[in-house]
Amino acid sequence: MESALFKIIWVIFGFLCSGLNATNNPPSLLNFNRYIFVREDFPINGSLGILSARDLDGPMEIKFTIKDEVTRSLVRLSEHFGESTVNRSVEIILKKQLDRDHEPSDRKLYFNLADGEGSSANNLAVQVTLFISDVNDEVPEFVNLRYKESIYENATVGTTVIRVSAQDPDNGLGGTVSYYMEPVAQAADELYKNAFRINSDTGDVIINSSLDFERHNFYEFVIKAKDGFGNESINNADFVVTVLDVQDTPPAFFNLPYSVVVGEDKAVGERVLQVTALDGDRGVPNGIRYTFVQGGYQNFNVDPNTGWITIKTELDRDDASIQDSGGVYAMYVKAEEVMSGVNYGNTTATTLVTISVSDVNDNTPTFNHLNYTATIQENMQSGVPVIFTANTIMSVNDIDQGLNSYFEIVLEKDGQPYYDFAPLPKEVFSESSILIRVNNSVDLDYEKSKTATFDVIARELRTNPKRSSSVKMMVHILDVNDNQPQFENTSYSAQIAENSPTGTTFARLQATDLDSGVFGKITYSVRGGNGRFGINDSTGDIYNTEALDREKISEYYITVEAKDGGGFRTTVELNVKVTDTNDNKPLFTREAYFASLKEGATSFVRELKLEATDLDEGMNSQVLYSISNIQPPVTNTFTIDDATGVVGLSRPVDYEQLTSSGQIMLGVQVCDRGLPSLCSVINATVEVEDENDNKPVFNHTTYQVNIYENASIGSLAVKVDAYDLDGTAPNNEFVFRIESTTQEKFRVNFRTGEVLVESELDHEQSSFYSLNISATDRGSVSLEGYCIVNINVLDVNDEIPYFDPRSQSLAILENKPVGSQVVTLTAVDTDSNPRLMYQILQDSILATDEEGRDVNVTANNIQNYFDINETTGILLVKSVLDRETAEKIELKVLVKDLNGWQPSADLQTATATLTVTLLDVNDEPPEFLPGPQYHVNVSEGREVNDLVITVAAVDKDKKQTVFYRIGQDDINSFQIMDSRVGTVTLKKQLDYESNHEVSFTVIATDSASPPSSVLTSTATVSVSLIDINDNTPQFLPHPTQYSVEENAPNGTFVGNITATDRDSGRFGEITYSLQVTNDDQSLTIDSKTGIISVLKPLDREMREEYILYVTATDNIDANPNQQRSERTGAIFVKVTDVNDNHPIITNIGTTPKSVVENSQNNTIVDTILANDADIGANAEVEFSLVSVDTNASDSWFYITTQYNSDIKNNEGVIRNKQSLLGHVGMYYVTVKVQDKGTPTRLSSNMTLLIEIIESNENLNQPQFVVPKGPTATLQIKEQQPVGTSVIQVSATDADHGKNAEVHYYLAPEKDYTKFQIHKDTGLLTTRAVLDREQQAQFEIRVIANDSGIISVLDNSITIFVQLLDIDDQEPEFPRRPDMEPYILGPVPEEHSMEYCGTVDVAIDRDSHVNNSLIFYYIIGGDMVDHFYLNQTGELYLIKAVDRDGDVTGTPINFINLVIWATPLGYLTFDKYSTVPGTQRMVSQKIEMRPPDDYDSSNTTLLWAQVTIKDINDHPPKFRNQNLSVGITRKTQFQETIFTLSDEVTDLDSGNNSVHTFHLMSLGIYPEALRNKLPSDPLSLSSDGIIRTNTIFQSDMSGYILMDVSAQDIDGKMANASLRISLINDDQRVKIIFRMTPMQVRNFSETFRSKLERITGYHIVVDKIQTHENAQGKPEADKTDMFIHGEVIKPFRIVSAAELLSKIDGEAAALVPILNEYNILQIVSAVQQTEEEDSNRLLIMGLILLAIVLGIPCIVMAIVIFLITKSYQRKLKAATAMVYGQENDMQKNQLPGTNLHAYENANPIFLEKVLSQESQDYDDTDSVDNNVVDSPVPQTVDTQEVSMTFTADSSKDYTHNSSLKTISSVIGSQENSFGHRNPLFSNVNGDTPRSHLINGLQASEI
Repeated sequence: MESALFKIIWVIFGFLCSGLNATNNPPSLLNFNRYIFVREDFPINGSLGILSARDLDGPMEIKFTIKDEVTRSLVRLSEHFGESTVNRSVEIILKKQLDRDHEPSDRKLYFNLADGEGSSANNLAVQVTLFISDVNDEVPEFVNLRYKESIYENATVGTTVIRVSAQDPDNGLGGTVSYYMEPVAQAADELYKNAFRINSDTGDVIINSSLDFERHNFYEFVIKAKDGFGNESINNADFVVTVLDVQDTPPAFFNLPYSVVVGEDKAVGERVLQVTALDGDRGVPNGIRYTFVQGGYQNFNVDPNTGWITIKTELDRDDASIQDSGGVYAMYVKAEEVMSGVNYGNTTATTLVTISVSDVNDNTPTFNHLNYTATIQENMQSGVPVIFTANTIMSVNDIDQGLNSYFEIVLEKDGQPYYDFAPLPKEVFSESSILIRVNNSVDLDYEKSKTATFDVIARELRTNPKRSSSVKMMVHILDVNDNQPQFENTSYSAQIAENSPTGTTFARLQATDLDSGVFGKITYSVRGGNGRFGINDSTGDIYNTEALDREKISEYYITVEAKDGGGFRTTVELNVKVTDTNDNKPLFTREAYFASLKEGATSFVRELKLEATDLDEGMNSQVLYSISNIQPPVTNTFTIDDATGVVGLSRPVDYEQLTSSGQIMLGVQVCDRGLPSLCSVINATVEVEDENDNKPVFNHTTYQVNIYENASIGSLAVKVDAYDLDGTAPNNEFVFRIESTTQEKFRVNFRTGEVLVESELDHEQSSFYSLNISATDRGSVSLEGYCIVNINVLDVNDEIPYFDPRSQSLAILENKPVGSQVVTLTAVDTDSNPRLMYQILQDSILATDEEGRDVNVTANNIQNYFDINETTGILLVKSVLDRETAEKIELKVLVKDLNGWQPSADLQTATATLTVTLLDVNDEPPEFLPGPQYHVNVSEGREVNDLVITVAAVDKDKKQTVFYRIGQDDINSFQIMDSRVGTVTLKKQLDYESNHEVSFTVIATDSASPPSSVLTSTATVSVSLIDINDNTPQFLPHPTQYSVEENAPNGTFVGNITATDRDSGRFGEITYSLQVTNDDQSLTIDSKTGIISVLKPLDREMREEYILYVTATDNIDANPNQQRSERTGAIFVKVTDVNDNHPIITNIGTTPKSVVENSQNNTIVDTILANDADIGANAEVEFSLVSVDTNASDSWFYITTQYNSDIKNNEGVIRNKQSLLGHVGMYYVTVKVQDKGTPTRLSSNMTLLIEIIESNENLNQPQFVVPKGPTATLQIKEQQPVGTSVIQVSATDADHGKNAEVHYYLAPEKDYTKFQIHKDTGLLTTRAVLDREQQAQFEIRVIANDSGIISVLDNSITIFVQLLDIDDQEPEFPRRPDMEPYILGPVPEEHSMEYCGTVDVAIDRDSHVNNSLIFYYIIGGDMVDHFYLNQTGELYLIKAVDRDGDVTGTPINFINLVIWATPLGYLTFDKYSTVPGTQRMVSQKIEMRPPDDYDSSNTTLLWAQVTIKDINDHPPKFRNQNLSVGITRKTQFQETIFTLSDEVTDLDSGNNSVHTFHLMSLGIYPEALRNKLPSDPLSLSSDGIIRTNTIFQSDMSGYILMDVSAQDIDGKMANASLRISLINDDQRVKIIFRMTPMQVRNFSETFRSKLERITGYHIVVDKIQTHENAQGKPEADKTDMFIHGEVIKPFRIVSAAELLSKIDGEAAALVPILNEYNILQIVSAVQQTEEEDSNRLLIMGLILLAIVLGIPCIVMAIVIFLITKSYQRKLKAATAMVYGQENDMQKNQLPGTNLHAYENANPIFLEKVLSQESQDYDDTDSVDNNVVDSPVPQTVDTQEVSMTFTADSSKDYTHNSSLKTISSVIGSQENSFGHRNPLFSNVNGDTPRSHLINGLQASEI
């Protein structure tokens, strides 16, 4: 039974299991996030997110797959990972780059989740939305890349030319596009740049400034676009504008000037000259009409078509008007274009025409009066002219010209020549004034004859017949003055007081004259007296003119003159004496007085006496003395003798009472005895000498002092002070001294009074000392003062404190309050009086964090965590503790006994260690990263649950978890769904229009327990909303009815329709547009402001009302699908009337109105109707007759105004007033019609013909309609062919029939000759080719007249024709002196990419910017590959230039370039290549001359020169680092011996090559010289001059070694050593050159080196100077070089003889050097006297004579012996040694000659001879090999010989000539056997002498 039960249970269990397995549950997603947010720049192969799922029932692994191809193309899935039953996951991997800009911004990704395969598997569809956020990865792209437009140059500013468009698919700010543009032309001027502007938002290109075709007819701009983040478009748009021209060029004359000469008898109608003008618009020239416009043209005609000028009326050269103009008619002819079209400029031109009229003889000489009267004084000398009466002037003229007006003037009396008078001039051309002069003064006597009468005749000289005329002349003779005034006496005297006021009369002098009348009237004057006196010119009273001073001048001598009316003068002398008054105060004889006085004395050291003098006389000069002022306290101490001025003492003076350093100032007064008395005051200075009368006094009589027994020796115990009342030193100076014994424990400083410890103190031995101290002054008799010093000695402390224990540890909470006690540290000190002080050693504090890492104590302020009470040792919390910063702190505590003495208090110390562990408390709130402020931009279009931002926070406390929640959220729009993750999403949608900026807070909370200890932190998130265009513009309330007057000017405000848009930015920017029913473009609206205004003139009579609709559109630049707009209803604009129309009579026709002459009064003649286009009162009319404009009587007709209901206006009825009988005929009246408008009543008149004559009045003049206005400006291109159309003018006439037929012509003025106009059509064309460069604008006046029957009416318009420039001029560079070369730079050397300057100095006379564009290229010069020239003329140095020539060896101070200016831009040729067929030559040395490529006549070329600026890139360099110079011992003190600057080179220039010199070290050698000289025997100045600093003695020898340096301004340095050797003059050798000193200095170093190599000595050049001849005169073409030789080791100076000997020994090597350097002589610097030479020669001669006489005897004996013993041949050979028979004294003059030398051996071959003789002797050359006795080898002296061969300066010696010269010298020596060689002399003491041989100079040694 149990087994059956078991089976049943098993079956049930299996059934249940199988049932369970049959139910397959689907998998479920884990942590599924439907939305993924990524940026569009998310990297490929990056993980977008993870899909996770699990299937609890298995058994198959679950699997994610991609469901569709779109998803598969975008992403892939990674390998699966994780267990299906736990967490099976797969990553979504991006496989294709995202692009939000061109693809959807959100992508749906479809996946499938299956838990197996087949139909039994569960499949779960998974949809993930991928939101792609934008990055600014796109740049704006233009819709079109090229925009082209044409526009007339008179287009108005503000006109939109074109609109460009660019698009950026980015979102937000990155998708906004702004525009800007730049000119393409490199040479664009400001007019070009600013001609157009672009609306940065819309892309509208707008005219920004007035266009001018003549300046620029073509514009090209690059338009660029950039997005809101500044990313610019890659492909920019080109914008090209062509400016169209208008006609505006006037005509111009040619064949100027116009001038001709015609005879005055030329017939009327004859041609004179022709003027010719052409239309300035040469392409389509107009005809020219000529007229006179101003000037003297009345006698001439001008043909209006041909320009021929003819004679109109007879000419008269003698006419006054033509005489005034010099016989020249000057007139202006106007050439006026005959217009055939519209012209916008001047159409006329004028020119000056001069016509000179030549003369014929048709006039007689004519006097200006019929007779003349004159006067002359008697006895008047010859040549004086008579005086014509009545202010008349005799003149005569002949108005003919040239020889026709040449005539003579003669005098006749009774038909005979008259010679008492003569005319001047005697011959006259044309016209002259005539003088009649006295010719015979003898008969000119008033007493003989009172008048003279004669004829004056003018007669032509060179004409036939000779015309003449005559006049009568009467001369009246006048009497003259002939008597002088006379004084009664020959001299006079007078006196006057010196204080007399000005003008005092003190004498009168009078004279008489026998003449009468004016000649007898006498006038007085004075001279002399220094101008101090005057005289009454009529009475003779004499007075003073200024104050007198007797003390200066006591007596005057003046001259009085009397002059009569005829001018005769008589003089007399007057002596004036000045009497004295008291006007001078006494003056002291000295400027100051001084006296000395001893303190306590009763008299002065020397007498004090004051003296004064007075310049006055008598009592006024006597003086009295007194003391006027004296300072206290010596007020009554001094007296003075009033007569003598001697100062005395009434009592002694105490120096110490004086207040001014011993000086007393006495004020002494001196007064004279005059009335009133005058005084002077002076100060006398009394110096009081101090006496020692005060003893020193101590400040205290007793001093009490305490001092420790450990006071150190020398320490201060006390300082005593004293003073001395004496006023001066040494009386008030004193010294201190201890008078009593102190057991030598103390001493006092005798100057300062400081009492110091002298030896160690011991409190136990003595605890008290008493010192008696004195102060003794230094007066001549010393005085003393005393004080007592009591000193107490105190005990000291000496035990060291210690801690117990020395280290401790403790733990405290980190939140322990500041100021709370931590622990008490106590130290022990066994001293009885310890004073312990505790402190923490800050530098010893250590800290570690919870990880055991060291913490920076100072940076984290840990040193301030604790403090210790310095007296109790209690450790306190000083500042807030922070375990998170440092968990364990180790402190070092120091204790110090402040009373410690042994050792010192600083050494009586101990330390202890305290370790403090901080225990954690929850004191750190979560901390947001990176900070508590967040900012995010969110579009208002975001959906609910969309991500806003993710924040994060950390907690520094241990084991804390951070939770997040939303804090303050004013708009309740944000949420955090997972509190453990700081992801914030939208709770509801945002609205930008409600809030642009919103903020909320996120609170972070830690997980501390209990809840009361939880800490929080708050972060603020600022959200900037991004607007989207979600609001439509809304119009503000506005009227629907507006009005505007019809005469409102353009721009008049009509109304303002405004709308608002709640969106922002471009979405909220509203653009207004206007739709007008039947739009005639009269009104416009401002697209930005909505202001409706008048665009063009209104005319109510044409249109009374406008119906408008205004549309407001936002986001105007966007795609229309992205715009929102709103339109208003109908808006009505009423045009109101103004009185702008004249009333017009409408029914007066061309037919006269007739009236029967017998008509009754008040018969209606006519009814006048009028029309006024205005309305209201402006159209209501009334009529009247104009009384002044009629040929009828005022009493005949009248007119009345009455209302006509049919026409609803008034009419005028004309009636007759009276009977018209007897007045038959044609009459007219003027009817005036006038409206009643305001403010001005307008009217018009019309003439009505009455009676029998038909009337057809022409009422209207033609009105120009093309062009309009009184002036117009047109433009045409220059250089157009003749006949080019300018404009077709058109004028209309409101009349009818003939009165309305209009014809055109050009007014003959201004530039009309350059144009012509068709009479009927008005087509204005050019008559000449016009050149803008000659004339840019022409002015013409076009006249239009009608064909009126009665009268012709006309009108005119002035047209200015402007020429538009074409490119017909080449650029030109100016040719001025400062432009050749054109200097650029400087640019620094060794630099590249340096701006050199601009060569943009060429000019192009074309005016248009495109025609005047100039491009620049480098086409030649030097080093052109080093430069870059852009086409605008900016030159750059692109390769570094070495100015100093380090590489090339040639310095480069400037570089020449050839620049070409051309209108051709962007040429592609190689600007560094040359013209084909040529080869560029770049000189190695750049010279200051034009480059070969430069042609000065070609003005398109510029010679540019770039200057190179030096930089300090080279250090100074000594030519030789081992310098030497020799100075003699005779060198004077401070004498310049060497200039270092001459030895230094520097490749730099300017200030960079200015050096300063420094002495590094100075050594004196040998020691003997060092002991004799000072340490600084030489001085070196900063400019490199070395001077002696001592006097050298004759026994000094050795040298001075100086180490010197040269340094430039930047510190670059060079070093050298200079050895200065002390030498004698006889150690110097002088080399004489035929060159200047400068030339010699240039090669001195090279020459020295060569000479050094030849001689083997160290050669030193001591001095180079101009050569002086034997007379001591300088020879400028010769130079002396002084040298000396040295042997370096061991150092010695080579004598001149030794050096010369060495030079002579190297003669062969020296020959080329002597010739190369043009050396004249090499001699010793010191020449010995002739007497010394003679004595030396005599001694040497005697020695040599003895030798010479002795040797021949020995030789003769040997010869005789050999003769008997040897063969003949051997004998013959032996006799070759015998000398000749010449005087042996001559051998002394041969160089190298001694007893063993051959006769006359030439020194050049001597070397060979000597070398042969110096060999071992053998008998090889013996004549007989069987010689018995071998001769002993002879000892020979080796002689070094120097020869100097110098070519004569007047000859050109070559190397061959030098050899020939040497050969000739050798030959001369060989031919003078037995004679001494004149080139050489013995060196044994002989002085060299110079001889001239064969044109050469040689040095003899």
